Amino acid sequence: MIKATIQNSPYCTEIRFPCSETELSKKLGELVMNPEHLAPMATVLEIEPSELSVLEDCDVSLDALNYLGKCYLTRMIFL
Repeated sequence: MIKATIQNSPYCTEIRFPCSETELSKKLGELVMNPEHLAPMATVLEIEPSELSVLEDCDVSLDALNYLGKCYLTRMIFL
């Protein structure tokens, strides 16, 4: 699982990836972003696990983070 603190200035929320489309839409609403946007981007303030810390202070696609969370979860299951 990936836990990230995401900012769409001035709004901020914590999201755990992977998450459902419903949960992602809810979190986009908390960031005052249009959940219908095809490629929502936001700034990563903090992220766990620490291997992903290179993404901190970067604008990242939330859909890509969700996909990465699914891949990470799969890797953890099969190790």
